[in-house]
Amino acid sequence: MKEGYLQKKLVELNEKCRTLDQMISFEKANIERLQEQVGGFKQLLKRLKNVEEFKEQVMREIIDENRKHIDSISEKIIREMNKNIDKTLEHRSKDLKNAIQQLKKYEEEMRLNLERLEEISKTVDYLFEYNRLFMLKLMNKGIISNREITEIDRRAKKRK
Repeated sequence: MKEGYLQKKLVELNEKCRTLDQMISFEKANIERLQEQVGGFKQLLKRLKNVEEFKEQVMREIIDENRKHIDSISEKIIREMNKNIDKTLEHRSKDLKNAIQQLKKYEEEMRLNLERLEEISKTVDYLFEYNRLFMLKLMNKGIISNREITEIDRRAKKRK
């Protein structure tokens, strides 16, 4: 929309310039014709100079106006881009914070699982030692023989 507006203004400017050029050309032709017919009129030359100066002044004003307009549009676009970049960075940082929170949650779960595993491992070690001592006690009392302990141990290893 802004580019279309600028293009429209440039087309209007070009049209004005063409019109002014045509007017100037027409005036020059008239002056030359009158100079040829009558001899030269200084006032017409003055008018032509004034028209030429007016054309240059209008061109400078239009160029300055367009430059100011282009600068304001550029600044507006830069502000919008900065807003978009800020929003994107904010969104990305939220995503990263969420990911970090998830990772901390998983880390805590892993730590708890590791603690449980250590507790279970200690319990299993305790039960193995308890079983070994219990078997020795049974063997010492003569309730079970060494051969039977070896047989129980062999069967237990098969089930692993």
